[in-house]
Amino acid sequence: TRLPLLVGATGRIFLAQFEEKRGKEIVQKMGLVRYTSKSVIDPKKFLKEVEEVRKRGYAIDDEEYLPGVRAVAAAIETTTLPPTAIWVVGFSSSLDDLKMEKIILEIQKTAQGISHSMKDDRR
Repeated sequence: TRLPLLVGATGRIFLAQFEEKRGKEIVQKMGLVRYTSKSVIDPKKFLKEVEEVRKRGYAIDDEEYLPGVRAVAAAIETTTLPPTAIWVVGFSSSLDDLKMEKIILEIQKTAQGISHSMKDDRR
């Protein structure tokens, strides 16, 4: 499926791969849209969350784009653009906080494995 760039976990993980200044420019140019009551539409708050994503290495969407849907995204490190990531999506009714914690650990491990594999392939 295609998602708008500045939506939920995928939007934050992609913006986190850009330099901070570039991320601000993108947010200013495109603006933030309210898709649900949980959507973050304040640019300062959104960019602060992007910075947190940059530090911890994963992003979460807790019903920000679609009601009843949660997601976790992690970046795959590449040396070229476009930014690349993996993403796990599920219904909030089956993804409680404990399952989300497990998914976060697994998606980070998987993204790191893919990143290392891509580095090995370039040799």
